[in-house]
Amino acid sequence: CAVTYLSADQEQSIYNLFRQWGFDSQLNAFVVLVDTGMRMGELLSMTDRFVDFQTNLIMLPDTKSGAPRGIPMTKRVREILLKRINNQAIPGTSQRVFPHTYTWFKSQWDRAREVLGRTDDDRFSPHICRRTTASRLVQRGVHLKVVQEWLGHKTIQVTMRYATLAPESLHQAMNVLEQDFQQA
Repeated sequence: CAVTYLSADQEQSIYNLFRQWGFDSQLNAFVVLVDTGMRMGELLSMTDRFVDFQTNLIMLPDTKSGAPRGIPMTKRVREILLKRINNQAIPGTSQRVFPHTYTWFKSQWDRAREVLGRTDDDRFSPHICRRTTASRLVQRGVHLKVVQEWLGHKTIQVTMRYATLAPESLHQAMNVLEQDFQQA
């Protein structure tokens, strides 16, 4: 089945709804999910000690694949995490950046889903944020091996689901070969 991901318009609609409803924490979580491709469990277990502003990485020590990974922060993720960590910092302690449960996010997600008319689509769940990250990386020419590493997929076969989103890469490969051809 085809990969379901958020269009730019859908992302903007969800962003606007969370902002309009005053759900700043859910809005922050949504942006972090879309820009990092984190799983919800990774987001909710992330502590301030996972965030390294020097290297601009979120280090996830405990992932589904069992292997730790680092995810680079976009400018907006960095800004969100700086604010959240600085606002809740208690010296000498490790604090969860999003000290909530899955239900905290899912209940507002379901509300937005209803407004967007997507209640009949089971694939329109919070996990769509992760698929959106993967889809955007592939569509913008990021190599599948890099996407695999970014998302922490154990095997390249899982990442290959997104390969069909980059059909122009075959043409790019052909262009590389054509550069070497010299007509005599």
